[in-house]
Amino acid sequence: MAQILKEHVRQDILEAAKHEFLKHGIYQASMRDIAKGANVTVGNVYRYYKNKEALADAIINPTLDLLNQTIFDDVRVSSDLVAKSTHERMAYFQSKIHSLSDGFLHVFQTHQTECLILLNHSRFYNQMVDWINELILMIVNRWVFEKQSIKHVNELCEMLSEAIMSGLARGLLRTCKPYYNQPQVLHDIINMYLQLFTMMIEAGEANE
Repeated sequence: MAQILKEHVRQDILEAAKHEFLKHGIYQASMRDIAKGANVTVGNVYRYYKNKEALADAIINPTLDLLNQTIFDDVRVSSDLVAKSTHERMAYFQSKIHSLSDGFLHVFQTHQTECLILLNHSRFYNQMVDWINELILMIVNRWVFEKQSIKHVNELCEMLSEAIMSGLARGLLRTCKPYYNQPQVLHDIINMYLQLFTMMIEAGEANE
């Protein structure tokens, strides 16, 4: 006889899992603690979700899909960017960085816990790093082609992308906690942070 799964129990498990994932990260969270937080047995958790990965997917995938639609579908890097002038490329970079922060913060306001969990999740983190890296490479490729004076461009762009994303994640997870309920302040802080990197790249192009 098939067991009847109750929606309110499922939601209790999801809420308990969100708490544990946010506190410890997905990989360090304990199914036993999740069960305790949901007031069910560990065995009952496995009735609803076959493993911790399935439970994590149930929490983060809807938000990840929303972020993909809001951020990545809207900020695809133009393939003709290399042919543009320095001024055009920097303006493009600034517009995409603003689209990135605006899109993320828009989703953050309605899916705060899920976004904070994602910032600690390698799948989303690496996707963000790859996108930022692609954007920076597009900007500097023509610069390097014209000047032919910079070595190890790929490595430097990857390091810069990691630095941008690491600071963004740390800022949202820790530094900006007091401003979670002040969206405009949070928006201004994140945009200023990203603008500083834009200024660094722009200064590099101007000095070469």
